[in-house]
Formats: sequence, structure tokens, C-alpha cells
Amino acid sequence: MEKIVPQNTKKLTEYSKKDKKFDKRKYENQELEEIFYNAVQSEFERYGRFKNYPKRLIACALTLWFSQHAHLETGEAFYKLAFAEFCRIRHCPVCQSRLSMKWIAKFHQIMPKLEIEYPKTQFLLLTLTVPNCKVGDLRETIQEMNTAWNRMANRAFFKKQILGYIRATEVTMNPKNKTAHPHFHVLLHVKNSYFAGSNYIKQDTWLQHWRDAMRDDSITQVDIRKVRESKKKTKSENLVSGALEIVKYATKHENIAQDAEWFMEYVLQVDRLRFMATGGTLKNLMADLDNDDLIHNDEDGVTDAELSKDDGYRMAFDWDNKRHYRRAEKLDRVDKLD
Repeated sequence: MEKIVPQNTKKLTEYSKKDKKFDKRKYENQELEEIFYNAVQSEFERYGRFKNYPKRLIACALTLWFSQHAHLETGEAFYKLAFAEFCRIRHCPVCQSRLSMKWIAKFHQIMPKLEIEYPKTQFLLLTLTVPNCKVGDLRETIQEMNTAWNRMANRAFFKKQILGYIRATEVTMNPKNKTAHPHFHVLLHVKNSYFAGSNYIKQDTWLQHWRDAMRDDSITQVDIRKVRESKKKTKSENLVSGALEIVKYATKHENIAQDAEWFMEYVLQVDRLRFMATGGTLKNLMADLDNDDLIHNDEDGVTDAELSKDDGYRMAFDWDNKRHYRRAEKLDRVDKLD
């Protein structure tokens, strides 16, 4: 296949506009590296366990290799990430972005089987909150939430109507008083009978169930709603859109950048805590899927079947240590394909 090389440009974004996200995430990655470096240098006794993080973050996605394809329907050039080395630090914006895409790719993979095995089912989005806490109490609060979830999931009402779930933990910071706001985003897989008569669980009832599970009557709100359905999309596409609500970043980058001291305490608090959990039908369907691959995802909803075949040629783009990935033709290579 003839390589389509734009003239008079070196930026990745001028080859592929959709990949502007790489510039943004790598720039945020640099900010994160500086925060970890300063923290380790100033308080080694407290943050020494993260001493290797700055080097890992610097090395993360320094060079990106892309395969070039033609979209079979439109004929347009389409670039897919073919290789990169990632740090896999849970707070890294680059790696978090790739991990989110990995979860979405998983949904694409399981949907055909899910629709065949469970045709008369629907999906709900549930958000569970607790009162804000001091960031120094975050670990204990999240552990209490996890215990409460298990308590609620083992109750008769839950087992009767909920077939499966994916649960993600997110933490945001209140900028006014710097408290932490941990909450769960949950994708629920339910029977159609959930919406029939006495089976239906109203928002107030969900609130009371969550209060009982947390053993805290001061909780004031939960949110429960159906996954938004667009007539222009298939059931599968609507579910994937709903899944995007679940696989958000564990903490938004603005929480990191605006208060380094708060963020480093957050890092200590959530170290080694699991922020994603699955249960029931969704756990069973996703159990055998590869969790480690951050490269081979269906990017932007475009599958391999929609693109011309990979010829093994890899175009390299290097980070310029400022704000852009730039063409590095000397690093181009040809990979052997299976």
C-alpha cells in the first residue's frame, strides 16, 4: 500500500486529527512526573515507595508507532496505534486513556454473545455516593463502600433482578474545602421484568437500600437511570455509549494539577486498591478477555473489518518534550505479522 505522507508537516495531529488526544495526555503525563519527582525529593520517607515513578512516567509513550490503513467505505487514511511502551501507572493520563479504551473494546467483543444469550434484558446506570471525607480518610471510606456494596449485592432484591454489573470507583476533589468525593458508577444488567409492577425499584428505594448497606442515613442521593437510547444507534452501540460513563478516569487530571499535596495524599490512600469490579453475567463474559493489552483496541469505534489490512509498516512519532508528537522517519520499521 502506498504511504500517504502529508507535505510540509511533522506533527502527528496533521497526519491524524483524531490522535490529538495523545498530545494532551502526554503533556499531562509530564505534569504528573514533575509532581511525583518533587514529592519524592522533598519527603522521601513518606513517598519513597514511588521513587521509580518519575522515570517510568518519562519513558511512557515516548515514541508511538502507527500502522496506516484505508477505510474501506470512505477510502480515507486511518492510523491505528501499533506499538508503544507504557508505564502502566494507574494515575498516568496516557495509560488511563488506553485502559478506558480497552474496557470499551471489551464491550464491543462481548455484545454479540450477550445479545444472543440474554435477548430480553436492558441496562441501567447507577451512581452511589457517600458524604465527602477528608482525603486522609479516603482509604477507609472506599473500603467501607466496597463492604457496603457486597452487603447490598447479597440481598434478595438485588439477586432477583440484577443479572450482572460493572462497578467503577471515581474520586473527585471539592476545590472549596479540599475534601474527597468518592462514588461508584455502576452499569447494571437487568431483566426486562425489572420494569414490571412491584419489581421496579424506584430511586428512593435505591437510596434506602444504599443507606442500609452503608449503615448511614445521612446519605442524601443516588442516581438511577436507563442507558440513553438513540434511535440512530443499535442496542449494542447504545450500550457502549453507556459504558463510557463507567470507565471514566479514577480521578480527573484537574484534581491532580491544581493541588499536588492533595493528590499525593490521594495516591497514598488508594495505593493497591481495586477501582474496577465485575459481577454476574458481565463478569462471566469478560473473564476470558485479555486485560493487559493497551495497544490493540477498536479505536474510535472503528473495527479492523472496516479497514484495509495491516501491511506491517510502522510510522514513528517522537514526543518533542513540549506539546506535540512529531514524525521520526528514522525510527520507522517493518513488523512481522502473524
